[in-house]
Amino acid sequence: MDYFCAVEFLLDKEDTAMNKYVQSTWLYLSLHWFKLGVLGILLYAFFSNDLSFKVELQSPDEAEPPVMEQSAPRPAVRRSTLTDNRLVGENRGVTDRLKLLWSGTEEQGEMPLIQALAQVPKSDIEAFLHRFIPVAVSEQQKFGVPASLTLANALLLSKAGKSAAALEGHNFFGLPCSSDWQGDTGQENGKCYRYYENAWMSFRDHSLYVTTGTMAKLRRLSNDDYHSWAKALEAEGFGAKPNLAAQIIRVIESYELAVHD
Repeated sequence: MDYFCAVEFLLDKEDTAMNKYVQSTWLYLSLHWFKLGVLGILLYAFFSNDLSFKVELQSPDEAEPPVMEQSAPRPAVRRSTLTDNRLVGENRGVTDRLKLLWSGTEEQGEMPLIQALAQVPKSDIEAFLHRFIPVAVSEQQKFGVPASLTLANALLLSKAGKSAAALEGHNFFGLPCSSDWQGDTGQENGKCYRYYENAWMSFRDHSLYVTTGTMAKLRRLSNDDYHSWAKALEAEGFGAKPNLAAQIIRVIESYELAVHD
């Protein structure tokens, strides 16, 4: 008898716990029914799409991609090379043009300075210009002498730095000795030339030489009018060279030195 009472007591206790669980669950559902409903809809939509996607991937009726027709091979295109006559003309070195244009006698007369310069390797001329373009530009800013004229003078009168006066005494303009010259001197072909400690002093003395004394009037010329400067230098007897102006102008225009004025 005691056994049956104990069983009945346990059943009553379990039923009470179950009622409390059901009540708490119902209370949670009644408070959060909206959120649970939205979550259920989202889960349904997700699993429905996933299922549809899998069915589409496994569908045997999927269309095969169209086969692209092979196009006919393109004809080979001939590429131009440096041996083409047109490209050879475009890539001809400046020195080559000088040799063609300045060999022999010009209509203006003989041009010995240009003929001598045409014998200098192109690489040496380019290196000479690369070295002294900044110096010539600086001298123009200080004295008004066109940089192109200074460079052309230096190229012609020193044979791009290959003359004896340039190699031994940094004299790039063939400036002669004078009564007021107090620096070093040197002899070449029986003539006295000024010698300098460095190349910069030669360029500075050239600027002073063509803008002072009897040549002071040249300062009134425009610093971008190399034609007038070249003719004025020849008229003043600068360098004592025949056809100096024509040779200076030809060098300036052949090397496009006016871009530095």
